[in-house]
Amino acid sequence: MALTTYPEAGATQRGPLPAGYRHLRYRTRVDIGPAAFTAAVEAVLSWRMHETMGVPVQADAPRATPASP
Repeated sequence: MALTTYPEAGATQRGPLPAGYRHLRYRTRVDIGPAAFTAAVEAVLSWRMHETMGVPVQADAPRATPASP
């Protein structure tokens, strides 16, 4: 399990984004259909979406995984 390096881990799930960070919001249209959805999910989970947007990723694993409750 990867450990976060900031105290607000999970804060984006509960409401307003925590202060003190540069929040990046970017929207783009994803094509229609199951294949497009699957490709978009894969881009997010494999960090490719982040890297394509120029967001540096430093991760312990090649794929994102759900956090434990």
